[in-house]
Amino acid sequence: MARLRIGLIGWGTVGSALGRLVAAGPLPLDLACLAVRNPAAARGVPLPDGVAVVTPDDVAAASLDVVVELAGGTEEPLGWARTALAAGTAYVTANKALLANHGDELSTLARQNHAALLASASVGGGVPMLETRVTRDPDDPWKIDVRSVGIGPLAYQERIRRTLVKFADPDGKIALPKGSRSAGW
Repeated sequence: MARLRIGLIGWGTVGSALGRLVAAGPLPLDLACLAVRNPAAARGVPLPDGVAVVTPDDVAAASLDVVVELAGGTEEPLGWARTALAAGTAYVTANKALLANHGDELSTLARQNHAALLASASVGGGVPMLETRVTRDPDDPWKIDVRSVGIGPLAYQERIRRTLVKFADPDGKIALPKGSRSAGW
């Protein structure tokens, strides 16, 4: 099995956990490079030996299979996502703010360049199942309106509930109350 070369941006709690899994685990992944905002900063988990530590811009522009961004913020990650997706490189993010503010643009860029924009790491819950379902539709791989992510727990739950019903009942036979602020699980 071919191993995917990933570039990781961010070595905080989530980034370092992912990096340790990639380094130690049976996953078919190689950590090709890593970017952190301050390489000299003290860390609870040291940077991995034998992995190139570069700038985030270098990771986004590198010849990789996947860029994984776990750094946060919006302006810098937007540039990294644009660079990776424009090159046709898959981009995985856990960045709710990035998707809430720029999800439409990034999903269009991904589609235009036949790249994957994967965001289930940003919202959790039922979205990994939805992402699997959505990516099976070659005509419209981004049916979920990512601008709703991060609005608030009730609004988010309501959006997920409506999306689940949409996929489960494309003919609209299940009635949902309009304007409900309660997810009503």
